[in-house]
Amino acid sequence: MRPRATRSGSYDAEAQQPEDDEDDKKERRGWRRGFVSSVAATVGLCVVAYVLWPRQLSPVDAAAHKAAASALRARLAELTRRIQTRVRHRRERHPAPSFRRLAEAAPPRASVGAGASASDAALAVLRRRVATAEREAWRQENVDREGAYESLCDRAPPKPSSKRVVRVATVNLWQPQAASWPARRRAIAGILREAAPDIVAMQEVRGGANWAEELRRELEGLDHARYVAGTGDGRGGAAPPGWTEEGVAILSRFALEAEDTVGMPPARDSSDRNPRTTLGARVATPLGTLRVVASHLSYDRDQQCRAVRDHLKPWLDGLWDSDKNVRAQVLLGDLNIYPDFEWPIDTLELAPDVRAALGSPCAAGGSTTTTTKNPPVFVDAWTATRNDDPGWTFPNPETLHLDPARPDRVLVRGLVPREAFVLGCDPLVDNPNTWPSDHRILVVDLVR
Repeated sequence: MRPRATRSGSYDAEAQQPEDDEDDKKERRGWRRGFVSSVAATVGLCVVAYVLWPRQLSPVDAAAHKAAASALRARLAELTRRIQTRVRHRRERHPAPSFRRLAEAAPPRASVGAGASASDAALAVLRRRVATAEREAWRQENVDREGAYESLCDRAPPKPSSKRVVRVATVNLWQPQAASWPARRRAIAGILREAAPDIVAMQEVRGGANWAEELRRELEGLDHARYVAGTGDGRGGAAPPGWTEEGVAILSRFALEAEDTVGMPPARDSSDRNPRTTLGARVATPLGTLRVVASHLSYDRDQQCRAVRDHLKPWLDGLWDSDKNVRAQVLLGDLNIYPDFEWPIDTLELAPDVRAALGSPCAAGGSTTTTTKNPPVFVDAWTATRNDDPGWTFPNPETLHLDPARPDRVLVRGLVPREAFVLGCDPLVDNPNTWPSDHRILVVDLVR
């Protein structure tokens, strides 16, 4: 304890030191306080850097992550085989199961914290996919046990209450069923009229009579339309012999400008000889100017990898760099993605080191693009808003007995998905044996 002045006014020895000693002590105390503050700040920065900076794995940890990823991929393949076997067996049985709602247990969300390593992020992705496959295997078992399917559609969403929402939709028009198009067109128009999207992307759009234009005339407010063929004037390559022209199209409440396309021609060894073309246009919306893109990928898995890696991603990244005043990109379409083969979309949604840690067959090779704006990865609107629901959009109806999948996607960067809905499960009113499409319609609300 330091000597203090007494109540009688006498002072102890330390109190009688010269005034400059007191100044020295104040200076030393200030220096000590500054030193402690500096050390604390340095320690704090070190802690933040440790938490946020991607950490390098030791050889032992790297081997463990690789083994875990391999086990998860094997489990995903096993569950997919179980699902496919049940669907195949059911296809051989008659009568088909009826429709009714089945109670389900939702899979746990798989998340990864900020600053996690690429390996941790990859394991989180694989765990989420395995959880979805576990849930679907459980659902398929219940279909067989209960003799009933569940409805996979939502009720039509109410119109957005705010003008600061842009609603988009994607629908495959099922071009092989051209004979039923007039009736199906009316049904699709009714669904879209009730959902009231601002922008609609379409795939398997017949040219010639131009199904997109016919649909536009039935939808009040969607006054702007663009269509591009996968063949002919499109850049996807020459049509196979006997091929009926089809392509992709965009309908919009807002004007479509600066149209651009990218061809995705089939490789020599691809099982799918159909040419593919992606269409993009600039759209001025209440959320700012967007680049809206309609695409339809091949059903051939290797061709999907090539198309996204060598054509679609470099093109989208180049547009992100060159589009003036464009604040976001929205990619919509039938991307033909399989539950056990999400790798092509990973090329758009995940960083390269995470894709490599996944063991993705799409990760290696292909084109690389250098951009000055360093575009962010895309976000899947469905998993961002309804991760607990698999969101199957194919086949429709489920009694087609094809493997359930979510080929229809809305991917965004620069905007935030707020809600997502699946519509179009009901057959035509005047023909209960025909559905609007063999795909359900995906509707997504986007906000800034």
